[in-house]
Amino acid sequence: MRKMKKAVNVCFWYIVFSYCILSNLCVAKADSDGDDCEIGIAAVGDYSDWNDLNDLSSPIQINKDITEAFSNKKAKKWKIGFRRINTALTKDVFVAVSLGGKDNQYADNVDLMIYSGHGLLPNKHGSDDYAFALDYDGKKQYAKQGQMYLGNKDLEWLVTFTCNFCNGGLKKVGRLAKGIHAVCGYSTRVLLVPTMGKTFAGKLKNGVSVKEAFLSTAKETQPWKDSVTHPERTAAVFTTKSCANDCIWGYGSVASDPKAYSKDSSQYIMYTYKY
Repeated sequence: MRKMKKAVNVCFWYIVFSYCILSNLCVAKADSDGDDCEIGIAAVGDYSDWNDLNDLSSPIQINKDITEAFSNKKAKKWKIGFRRINTALTKDVFVAVSLGGKDNQYADNVDLMIYSGHGLLPNKHGSDDYAFALDYDGKKQYAKQGQMYLGNKDLEWLVTFTCNFCNGGLKKVGRLAKGIHAVCGYSTRVLLVPTMGKTFAGKLKNGVSVKEAFLSTAKETQPWKDSVTHPERTAAVFTTKSCANDCIWGYGSVASDPKAYSKDSSQYIMYTYKY
């Protein structure tokens, strides 16, 4: 009888141990690809197929400066995961696999994702949601916020140099938060300037947190006396209380992955900077 109890005991703890190991493998972890840190870069400046949006020159320069800062081992532990520019940037880069996209190969397969280009409000320019304005296949295209599920594979930080992406507040931005640490953007219109990428990358590599690097980049690069054409510009960072002080990998501490917004919205917060 004692031998039987001992055997049952051993079997029980073996099952518990196996469960813990398997569960650990299934949970999305911060930097799930280990020491191989990657950045994804996406930019659109050519809007030839849009009759209601102007071409932009700044996204291309932002792309160049970010690429320069993170390529050829110029940033500790980092390399370029992918770059998609103008017509090469398709919506499936951002759209969830479960909705027919390929984010598991692109946006959610890197640690830091940067987008620069036009950003749209719902019911404007043909979009029914907050969206990145894209231009490929000879027509208007949209990467819609509600079709993004980010952080359930690898992505920690989504940084957007675009208008309006954080305009919907916690509830709207929270739709995409499936383990992502932060979403940086603007809740208003923004004037894209060529120095944004270089300024932001420099701060990250100096050990400034992602949140503070983005907000201070807004402070340093946006014109202050332009209240007529762009009143009350506001930079915003959607994050959690535990992830708010994240630095990028290799330059400071990084918090554990948060629960999805849909599972625990109480931990999330939106930091803003008005100017």
